[in-house]
Amino acid sequence: MMVHKKTPRYMPVTRDDRVVIVGSAPHETKTLHPDDASAEKAYDAEVKALRRKGFYTLAEHNKEKDAAEDLEEAAPERDRRTLLVASKDLEVKKLGTLVLSTGAIAACDPLSLRAPTPFEKKVSRGAYDVFVAIAKLPIKGRSKLKFDLRCAAAFVRFAKGAIARFEPAKIKPRRKGHKPSSAYGVDAGTGCFMDPEEVGEIDEKTSDAIVADLLSKKHPPTFSSAFLPANKAKGQKLVAFSSGFGDGVYECFWGLTKANVRAVLLTDFRVTP
Repeated sequence: MMVHKKTPRYMPVTRDDRVVIVGSAPHETKTLHPDDASAEKAYDAEVKALRRKGFYTLAEHNKEKDAAEDLEEAAPERDRRTLLVASKDLEVKKLGTLVLSTGAIAACDPLSLRAPTPFEKKVSRGAYDVFVAIAKLPIKGRSKLKFDLRCAAAFVRFAKGAIARFEPAKIKPRRKGHKPSSAYGVDAGTGCFMDPEEVGEIDEKTSDAIVADLLSKKHPPTFSSAFLPANKAKGQKLVAFSSGFGDGVYECFWGLTKANVRAVLLTDFRVTP
């Protein structure tokens, strides 16, 4: 069982008699406890320690976001093109290379243990760069770190060219009669892009491998990533990354050029205004 640091819910990831708690930053450390009571106590202490160090809490972020959204109700939709370009408070870096065997692509929580559902529209098969936009939020309390790093967005670049506009990227409904959605739910603080044909349904063994990669010490606090190598080509069939401030429902968008070429697929984790 796993407890994400931003939510008190236990997430089924492993199948043993111990409870795994992600530590003071998403996927940074894990602590094993003999029972749920001791795990919950350790979780509360971990969150309090995190808050004292000046890290943002999800409740604070949601309060600020709700206030901002109230002010933006009559304003035009925010410009997501700013998530594609590095700035003073935003680092944009390449994370991996996603190999699409048929052109089908999916975005989801890779630890949900469900078969991925692809987007309705395909792209040309090939290998494409995956980028993350990391927001640098100043640490307000005592800390050796200057910034609380959060994944504001992740995107796949399919073609060159400036993005002129975004449109919702519809995901195929799981059941007949259901309307397609452009958003997916996250329950383990992690999102991803993947080749659904090559990955298939993620079983417990694959899920545990992803978690092990997320928990490795190579990652900075509050952001981590994981990969599954492609079966027959150089690159990855799954690229996973921390989802902003943790759990939630996040929208996906196609970025189109002036010539209506689908050049980008972006997931917005709503970290920046």
